Amino acid sequence: LSAGSTTPGSDGITTAVLKTAWPVIEDIVFSPYSGCIREGWHPTCFKEAILVILPKPGKRDRALPRSYRPIALLSVLGKGLERLVARRLAWITVKPVKHQVLHDQQFGALPLRSCSDLTAAAIHDIECAWQRGLVTSMLTLDVKGAFDAVLPGRLVHRLRQQGWPENLVKWVSSFVIGRRARIRLDGEMGDVFDLECGLPQGSPVSPILFMLYIEPLFKLGTARPGRKRSRFGYADDIAILASSTSLEDNCALLAKEGQEALGWGALGGIMFDLDKLEFIHFTKRRKDGNPPITVTMLDGRQHTVQAVDQDSSLRWLGVHFDRRLSCKNHVRDLCAKACRVVNGLRGLGNTVWGAPAHLLCRAVTSCVSPIQHYASEAWWPGRNRVKNGHTVSNGVNGLLHQLDTMQAKAIRAVLPVYRTTPVPILQREAALPPAEVILDAKLYKASVRIHRLDERHPLRKRLGDRPGPDSRLRRMARLVDGNAEYVDPLELPPWERLADWHTVLRKVGYDPGKAKEELALEFTDRLGTFSKRDVVIYSDGPRAPSALALLVSIGINAGVGALSGSWPWQTTRSLGFGS
Repeated sequence: LSAGSTTPGSDGITTAVLKTAWPVIEDIVFSPYSGCIREGWHPTCFKEAILVILPKPGKRDRALPRSYRPIALLSVLGKGLERLVARRLAWITVKPVKHQVLHDQQFGALPLRSCSDLTAAAIHDIECAWQRGLVTSMLTLDVKGAFDAVLPGRLVHRLRQQGWPENLVKWVSSFVIGRRARIRLDGEMGDVFDLECGLPQGSPVSPILFMLYIEPLFKLGTARPGRKRSRFGYADDIAILASSTSLEDNCALLAKEGQEALGWGALGGIMFDLDKLEFIHFTKRRKDGNPPITVTMLDGRQHTVQAVDQDSSLRWLGVHFDRRLSCKNHVRDLCAKACRVVNGLRGLGNTVWGAPAHLLCRAVTSCVSPIQHYASEAWWPGRNRVKNGHTVSNGVNGLLHQLDTMQAKAIRAVLPVYRTTPVPILQREAALPPAEVILDAKLYKASVRIHRLDERHPLRKRLGDRPGPDSRLRRMARLVDGNAEYVDPLELPPWERLADWHTVLRKVGYDPGKAKEELALEFTDRLGTFSKRDVVIYSDGPRAPSALALLVSIGINAGVGALSGSWPWQTTRSLGFGS
C-alpha cells in the first residue's frame, strides 16, 4: 500500500479501496500471505493478468512487434505478496549472510544501487586505466526479450543451484507456472490464453528474478595477466570493459568475452540482440586507430562490430560515452531532450492566461532540470582540479554555456519577462541557480551518499582505504569529511521494522498519570531490559517555551556515552528535540 497508486488487475480492486479497508482486513490479508510464503504457493487468482500494449519511446518502426512493450496489469493484492518476496530477495542478495549470490556490479531492483552509480564506476575504471598508461574499450550487449525469455524450469533450477530455501523455490515455481493473460488493445479485450514462459512485466518480483536468472553471465571467464576486464549490468543492459596497453589487445579480449556471453546465452535459451551490440574505444592518444571486433557465434558464424566513430558516442544507461570522456555529446543530447519539454511548457500559460508563473517555475524545476543534469554525479568533473599541486581547468566552459542557455530558455518560456532580460535576473526570479551551482550541489549530495553506502557497493570498494589514481569519483568523495560516522543502511532486514512511537513510549514505561519520581524509578528498573542496539536519549526537557537551550545526552545501552551537549531551542525544535 505504501508503493502508491497502481492500475488494478482483472479483479478491479484499487489501491485506494485497500487503504480504506486496511484497518479491517489487515489480519485477514496477513494470514494468507504468511501461509503462501511458508508453504511455497502463489494463488491462482493472482496469476491472471491483463496485457496492455504500450509503444516504446523513440522513432521506431510500428510494424515490428519489438516496438511495443506489453505491461501486465496484476491484482493489487497479489502485487503486495510479490513485493514482500522481492524486498526480501533484494536484501539477501545485497547483504549476503552465508555466500554471495549476485555479482557486485550486477544492478537493478536492488537497494542503494542506481544507473548513475554504475556509470560512475565505469568512468572511474577508464580514468584509472589512463593514469596507468593503458587504453580501454567497452562492448555493450542487450538481452533480447529480457523477461519474456525466462524459462520456468531453468529459473527454478538456477535458484536451487544458488542455495535458496525450498519454500521460496516452490513459491517461485508456483508464480511462473500456470499463468494466464488477456490482451487489451484500443479498448477491446481479447480471450484468455495460457503463458508457457516469461516473467510478467509489471510485477515487483520480476526484476530480481530475472537478475538471478542471468547471474552466471557475470561470472564467466578469467582475467589474463596484463589485461583487465570487468562486467557491468543493469537489468538486461550489459557492458564489458577491457583495459590493456593496446586497442588490438582489447579487441581480442572483448571478442573472446563476447563469444563466451553469446555462447552461454544460446545454451541457456537467452538471445542477445545482435543489432544492439555496440563497441567503443577510450583513449587520449591521437595515434590510436579505431579497430573493430569480430565475435564468433556458437554455430560458427561471425559477427563484426564496428567501433563508433571517434567524434561520436555510445549511449549506455542514458549516458553518452565518447572517446575522451568529454561528455559533450551527452550534454548536447540532454539539452535537446529538455528543449522538447520546454516547448510543451510554453502551451501551459502566458502573460494573459494559463497557469500562474510560480507553478510553471516548479514545472521547470521538476521536469526540465532533472533532464538537464541527469547522472551528473558520474560525468561532471567540476570546473577545476588540482594536478601536481597546481589548479588546472577541466575545460567545461562549453558544457556550462549549453546548460545555462537551455535553462534561460526554459525560464523565459514560463515567466512574463522581456527577451532582453539579463540571465542573472531570470535565475533570481525563478529561484533557479546557475548550472554550475546545481551540478556542484549534486556532487556534494552524492559525496555524502557514498559515505553511507554498504561495504559491498562498487563505489565504496573502488575508493577503499588506499590512495589511488586521481579520478572524478575520488575528487567527489573528498568533498566531505570521510571520518564521519558510518551507519550501515542495510543493517536491518526488511522483515524487521523499527517500533512506532507509541510502542517506544510503552517500552520506557511512560504514563502521563504517574508522578515524575515514580516514573524515574520504574525506568531504572526497565533499563536493564533494553537491547544493546538501543540508543537512549536523556533530555532536561524544558517546560517553558522561553528556555534558551535543550540539554541532551545520547548513549548506547552498554553504558558508553556517544554524544552530549546543548543546542539553541529553535534549532532543537527543527531537529525534533523537545516538546
